[in-house]
Amino acid sequence: MTAPAHNAILPFPMDYRDQTYASFKGLWLAIASSSHTNEITAAGRLHRRLRDEPVSDELLDECLLLDADAYRKKYGVRRTYVNTSKGIRDVRELYDAQLAPIDYSAFRQRLKSLERRSSPIGTAEIRDAATLGSSDWMSRYGGGRREPFRYDGEEYPDAVGAHPGFTAFLKEIGRASRK
Repeated sequence: MTAPAHNAILPFPMDYRDQTYASFKGLWLAIASSSHTNEITAAGRLHRRLRDEPVSDELLDECLLLDADAYRKKYGVRRTYVNTSKGIRDVRELYDAQLAPIDYSAFRQRLKSLERRSSPIGTAEIRDAATLGSSDWMSRYGGGRREPFRYDGEEYPDAVGAHPGFTAFLKEIGRASRK
């Protein structure tokens, strides 16, 4: 399975209902009061659909005016793909396989964040994205000034090796709450 390409460019100027629009913003401002979605969603729909279909009033009506339920019913749910150690994978399939206690949107956001930082994503990272609470996730994978840390000491032999950050190391040895 390969991920879809993301390089379509919106063709403006664009004709819609016998009117010519120089930009998406101009088109959006003309129809916003009758739309059942927001500008970002409408632009995303249009961007995805124009990869495979020519511009038509019907296509623009669906992208700009359909509410979320009607659009999903007609076209299905959005698919997100990430690069894993086992190839390009659908995030929804990974989520379903994990029986994750966190919600799908958080899982998806975590995997996309990992993908931007390191490629490919391994099975341990997928498991962590599905199971770690937010504070554990932040100390292990969160942003900020976190840098990899290597422990080679003797006091905690089970913790010898690489850690994604010093806070993650402290949590692993049970000393994170000490000041």
